Amino acid sequence: MNRPLRILTYTGFSAHGVERSYAKVAEALAQGDFRAAQVKKLQHVTYGKLYRARLNDADRLLFSLVRHEEETALLMLEVIRQHNYARSRFLRGAEVLSC
Repeated sequence: MNRPLRILTYTGFSAHGVERSYAKVAEALAQGDFRAAQVKKLQHVTYGKLYRARLNDADRLLFSLVRHEEETALLMLEVIRQHNYARSRFLRGAEVLSC
């Protein structure tokens, strides 16, 4: 059995209003079940490799895979509300600071 991936959250991360779906998606991601979380790699991103997971019909979870203490971890960046990718600070170029 594989060890679950560690979940890290970026400073200021909030899943307010989508706590249940976030918990379910985070658990699937931690177990490596990216299919259940409906993960897609975002294309045309200028900084790093970013992924999105489906929280519900309208909201998405933006995350990245990072190295932390010699292991791969999930870094939860932000919840994108109502498919509004244009408001994402990370998709507009904010740098993901190293852990």
